[in-house]
Formats: sequence, structure tokens, C-alpha cells
Amino acid sequence: MSIFDQIPLRFPETPLDFDSLTVTDANRHIIRAIRHPQRWPFYAVCLVGPEKSGLSTLLTAWAGEMGGVYIDAARHAWLESESVQPSSGQVVAIDQADLLEDDGALLSLLDSVRRTQQHVLIAANSPPGQWKISSPDLLSRLKSAPILDLPDPDEDLMRARLRRAAARSSLMIPPKVEDYLVIRLGLDFNLIEDTINRLAGAAGGGRDLTVPVTREVLEAE
Repeated sequence: MSIFDQIPLRFPETPLDFDSLTVTDANRHIIRAIRHPQRWPFYAVCLVGPEKSGLSTLLTAWAGEMGGVYIDAARHAWLESESVQPSSGQVVAIDQADLLEDDGALLSLLDSVRRTQQHVLIAANSPPGQWKISSPDLLSRLKSAPILDLPDPDEDLMRARLRRAAARSSLMIPPKVEDYLVIRLGLDFNLIEDTINRLAGAAGGGRDLTVPVTREVLEAE
């Protein structure tokens, strides 16, 4: 087996809270906005960003800080409304809401949150107007919700994500290699996981992780 084919060990990751998040000019205004739902102009807000942009991290941090309910819609192809009704006074975070197929369940959940005068933070890879929604009432509600678009990452966020991914694979990235990766990956979060997996395989094969080795690994077919 080639060293490039070895599978690195992965370790469980502790969800981040807001105090542990890397805050930069790229995400500061988003974090400030969602942490103060009492200032929202509507009881629901949609947070939109591409895959691997950190939506789930923000939603779990928000639900944790607010003592709310976190729902991963991707794991609920159908949602029984009774199973997700929040307790009185609880906020709700709905992740990957564009994958939820049951309009009725989502509409019921939004009604429940509104009746208790609480808030719901909804995350998706696209704005509600692009979802497959058959209920005019639900579509109207969602279109009334302000949309916050996650901006592209900056260098500080990219470095933080690289280090966190490396820590999951028990991989130490030397500073020069980190500098090289930030330039090589072009501030693209989507490339981080595959890159770290490949570098962890090389390191697991006994090679020192240098810039030339990193370049060789990433250019190998």
C-alpha cells in the first residue's frame, strides 16, 4: 500500500461555542447579528452559505448559547411535528432546511415558535425562494424572513479551519506548510478535508511534512 493510500485516524470533534469560534472581519457581523435575536425584525432569520462554510457550527453554537433545540433536517427526510415541538420559551435552529421534504412539519414548527414569541434560525445552501416548496403559506413565511449571506472566508478563518481539520486527524502542520496551503487552496473551505486526509496519510507513512512533500502529495494523482 502506498503511503498516499493510508487512511488517517479521525478523532471525535467537540462542537464549538461562540467563545471558541474564530471571529474575523469576514464573520464578525454575522455572529453579532445572530447572537441578538431580540433585535431581529422578524421571528425567523435565514442563514445562507455554501457547503462546508460553517453553517452547522454557527447553528449549534447559537442553539447551545440560547438553550434551544437544534434540528438537522438532512437526517429527517420526514419530521413528525410532535417530535420537534419546542418547549415554551425555546428557540429553534434548523440546519439544512432546504433538504426538508415535509412542508407541513416545517410550517407547524414555525407556527409553534411564533406562538411562544421565540425565534428560529434557519440554515441552508440556497435562499428559500430556490427550495422545492409546495405550500404558498410556508413560502410566504420564509420569504418574509431576512437572509444573512455568509461571506467568503478570509485568511484567518482559513487558517483556523485548517488547524481544526488537522487536529481531528492528529496532524501537526508546520507554519511554512500552513502558509503554503493557504495560498494553494485559495481560501476554499471545500478543499480542506481532502487535503488534510492526504497529508495525514503521508505523515503516517513516516515522512516529514515539508513544503516540497506537501506539494508532491497534492500534485500526485
